[in-house]
Amino acid sequence: MALRMTRGAWIGVGAGAAVAVVGAGAIGWMLGASDEPAAQSSLGTESGSALAESSERASASPSASPTAPAQGSAAAEDATDRAAEPADEPVAAPARTDPNAALALEGYLPVDYPDALGVTDAVWDDVGAGWSVALLSSVAYPFDERFEQPPAVLYLVDPSEQYYEVGVLPERMWVDSRVVSWVEDDDFVRLTWAGGWESARYDLRTGATQSIVFTSYGADAFANMFVAADAEGNELWSAESANGTKLYRWDAQTKEWAASSLVDDYPDADAWWEDFFWRTQVSDDGEKVVLHESSDPGVLTGRFVAYDLPSDTAETFEVSALAGRDLATVLYGIDDGVMVLDWGTELVGYGLEIGGFVEVVAWDDGEMLDAAWDGRVGWGQPTDPEAAFWACNC
Repeated sequence: MALRMTRGAWIGVGAGAAVAVVGAGAIGWMLGASDEPAAQSSLGTESGSALAESSERASASPSASPTAPAQGSAAAEDATDRAAEPADEPVAAPARTDPNAALALEGYLPVDYPDALGVTDAVWDDVGAGWSVALLSSVAYPFDERFEQPPAVLYLVDPSEQYYEVGVLPERMWVDSRVVSWVEDDDFVRLTWAGGWESARYDLRTGATQSIVFTSYGADAFANMFVAADAEGNELWSAESANGTKLYRWDAQTKEWAASSLVDDYPDADAWWEDFFWRTQVSDDGEKVVLHESSDPGVLTGRFVAYDLPSDTAETFEVSALAGRDLATVLYGIDDGVMVLDWGTELVGYGLEIGGFVEVVAWDDGEMLDAAWDGRVGWGQPTDPEAAFWACNC
């Protein structure tokens, strides 16, 4: 079987050098938390429940009829600068231009905001198959004091490619923000930003935001990171606290969070393949995630876990020749349901569907700079694996 593999775009930039910026956010800048406080829900974890460590502090059981935030609340503050209230006929949304467009910053690609209409009740009535949500934002540019962070703007996009502006995100979310999942039946999306460590739920109808904060072994996670989402709406997230990392699964049928089976069955497996970038290994359909066990950061043990998101089950496979290898010396990726591992002297392919090794006749790891993810999540579609790719442009 001949495979052509492609890898996520990555650009390494030395101090003071130019940084490539993709409007939809294919390349990230690693930042700490914003000084602006996150909008926290007053709901605590469910005391005494087996799911006490799986509460999304955005409301684990979202309301089918969301209410507008109270005036003066943090949620109301987050809802400012949203699109105008729906009218019978769509009108043009405010024209937007990247504030840095005229600065000619070296290596900077300004955000190209589309011509958009406002969202009306009639628009909402049409939203369904063929539609998508899109988020346009920019990475940070620390090389010029004139740089002004462009607003991150969320849109609905119809099958004809007409954009409808949903709203401008709160300013704390502007740095390389991404929409990573869409819970269509309840009109909300989940977002990440600032290197993927920060995340929130965003109500498409009201503009209210609520930060996502999992707990991991008794402590709030400082990194609440999206991993994968399939076409059915099941999601996998990673929660890292000072006490360790736990993986949580959102069940699309029950609309509840619970610890993934990986927590008990494979507690040492890590969904993040970290070297000079941060990324996960997820199949194009979002259903298969390959984790690795690592004794030291960036050092492989040769043991891997193939996780099936829809069924919340997993199996292991081992490549003993990789034990002790530095992750940076290994090329890897998923294509056509096969996980390929290449370390220069040998090539291994593992069929995720058949649960066994397959022969790989040829492997082209592709260009280092692939076409950027367009920042969209489609109605009833899996999330593009590139949504969980982050690189430090430093």
